[in-house]
Amino acid sequence: MTYSAQKKAQRSVHKNRLYQYWLLAKIWLCLIVIHIAVQGFGLQKVRRKLSLGISRQTTGQLPVEDAALVAAYMGLRVRTIKRRFPNMLNGNCLSQSLALWWLLARKGIATTLHIGAHRKEGEFKAHAWVELDGEPINARRLIRGKYQTFDHDFISPLHG
Repeated sequence: MTYSAQKKAQRSVHKNRLYQYWLLAKIWLCLIVIHIAVQGFGLQKVRRKLSLGISRQTTGQLPVEDAALVAAYMGLRVRTIKRRFPNMLNGNCLSQSLALWWLLARKGIATTLHIGAHRKEGEFKAHAWVELDGEPINARRLIRGKYQTFDHDFISPLHG
């Protein structure tokens, strides 16, 4: 590899690394804002406000394979923030799922927010996650078997 090719490759890696940090910062900021908004105003109000900016976008901007890759990548980034910064304000499963839904919707990827509940040892548990074509993005595949989802359509794909 020539010296100029090496330098070009290094710049590409550096740009990619900077993009990764920028993306993590953007997602983290989104998580903070959405978490605070949901706590203060409730899910439905926040959902309506988030839907305003994306309701005019069309679905299917990306091929199905690319949409699945982007969704998986963004889901991984949300989990990375949760894992790397557990003591910082990064939201709960509801705000994380709502943020992931919104970020993907802005890219034209239609996903669905699911909220489910179950009783374990007399204790009520609830969880929220996002699915793309029936596959969980930010949860394990077995999540539907563990939680009974509500019939209510909390967020239709790309529509308010």
